[in-house]
Amino acid sequence: MGTWSFDMTKASRGKVKLVAAGKDGNGTRKVPERAEVILASACGVVTVGYWLDAEARFNMFTAEVPPIAWMPYPGPRAYVDAKGKTRYAVDLPPHPTVAEPWFATFMREVSNAVPPAQRQRACLDWIAARSRVAA
Repeated sequence: MGTWSFDMTKASRGKVKLVAAGKDGNGTRKVPERAEVILASACGVVTVGYWLDAEARFNMFTAEVPPIAWMPYPGPRAYVDAKGKTRYAVDLPPHPTVAEPWFATFMREVSNAVPPAQRQRACLDWIAARSRVAA
């Protein structure tokens, strides 16, 4: 597995492929080929996502609250279960901030006291307030 990158401008955004189009095949059309990446939110969530070019954001995130880190997605891992069937699993790395000393404090002070739908914004506000105090 790779390492976390905090430079979101370098996260893979996929490619655009030109394919034949039209009844006679003389035209072309653009088909996006998405590139999946592992993304980390500001509040401890790690997920697999991809770039939505038309909306200028990663899926699972909003343009206003983007992911804070990314790494290449190696794809699912195949394994054989106890019954001999081939299954697939996705191994996600730990969040880049879980080991940080402030994360446990955040979880105590904010995460458990805020409704799930508001946690992302609360996390960003909490980090910003702590940054102003430290500066």
